[in-house]
Amino acid sequence: MSTNAASSPDVEAVPLGFEGLRVRPMRPHEHLQVLEVDADIYATPHPVTLPTLREWCAQVPEVCFVLEAPDGRVLGLTALIPLHPASFALLTAGRLREAEVCGAHVYDVRQHDEIAIHFSLMKKIEPYPKGAPDFGLAGLYGIAHALRKVQARREELGWPGPLRLCGMSGLGVSPEGIRLTVIMYSSRERSYICPEHVLREPKRPGGGRRRLELHTLHAQEQLEALLGAGYELVARCRLLVLLPDEPSFVWTIVPRVLGPEGGGGAGERAVEQRGPAGAAAVGDGRAVRSQALAPRL
Repeated sequence: MSTNAASSPDVEAVPLGFEGLRVRPMRPHEHLQVLEVDADIYATPHPVTLPTLREWCAQVPEVCFVLEAPDGRVLGLTALIPLHPASFALLTAGRLREAEVCGAHVYDVRQHDEIAIHFSLMKKIEPYPKGAPDFGLAGLYGIAHALRKVQARREELGWPGPLRLCGMSGLGVSPEGIRLTVIMYSSRERSYICPEHVLREPKRPGGGRRRLELHTLHAQEQLEALLGAGYELVARCRLLVLLPDEPSFVWTIVPRVLGPEGGGGAGERAVEQRGPAGAAAVGDGRAVRSQALAPRL
């Protein structure tokens, strides 16, 4: 790690037993890489554009971050969408697309006490070092770092009380992403909201790489027709949601990192039980009650 990197306030160590591992905000050229990687695995006709992604970062620069090895190599890319509660409710109900989260839908530190996080992309870059911590676990430290920066800006503006995290969500479009979100983060599908399916195109004469295609399917017969034509089902996309009153490893790690002891010492105060209408407070590692979300999913 260079001296400049070590002293930068935007670089955050990931204390998981792998020396030199850190997260940092993305650089402008890495924003383009996010869009390229996303298009390769999720070929939506409504992609997030570069101006939209940069609008998310303009409000909260740390929501797009990389996991970096001691030698400076990028090990993973994460792009998060910062939303306020009303827009989070629309997104998780299927009434707002990721690409439409701009303008008034984006969290604004000058206006909102609560923030929600939606995963737009979380992609591990191979080869991933042997012995390094699970990418999904390391990503939680990046989320905590981003929220800590938001809280610091609130304090600079004179806002009272802690920032509150009112939920997390993500559209799982690959088996790996769905397993990570469901098993590690305990997020779950609330209802059948997304009818999109990712399929691998049929084999071509002479071989070659088979592209991933996105198909919107509303009937079993549509899927059967594609499978009969040689397509391979990769995943049914799932809109997965986690709320603060639901048990999750996320609420073990994120508030603890945000606690007064910094990288992991907030103890039992960091993981107090959340009430049924509560949001997790991230300003001091404690949980406090907040207004109920409308609608609750």
